[in-house]
Amino acid sequence: MLSSKRERGPAIGLHLRRQDGMKSNVWEVIRKPDGSFDMFHKGVLLHESIPDRWLEDQLARYGFCAPEYHDIRRQLEQSGKAKIVL
Repeated sequence: MLSSKRERGPAIGLHLRRQDGMKSNVWEVIRKPDGSFDMFHKGVLLHESIPDRWLEDQLARYGFCAPEYHDIRRQLEQSGKAKIVL
């Protein structure tokens, strides 16, 4: 039987590996001065000048659901950009 200390070790290591892997899956949405949005994934521009009314649909195409969309909107309202790390 493994001690509780040894049992926790691999789980912590697994968690750290997941975090490192997740850091590479970064999505960003940036509000432009004209009110449209640019969308990036892993630093690569995916879509440029997305109209405000289409932003939710565009995010949904990549699997972002309503709660995530609301968090993205909150970030955009606060700073003009949103960063999502998956």
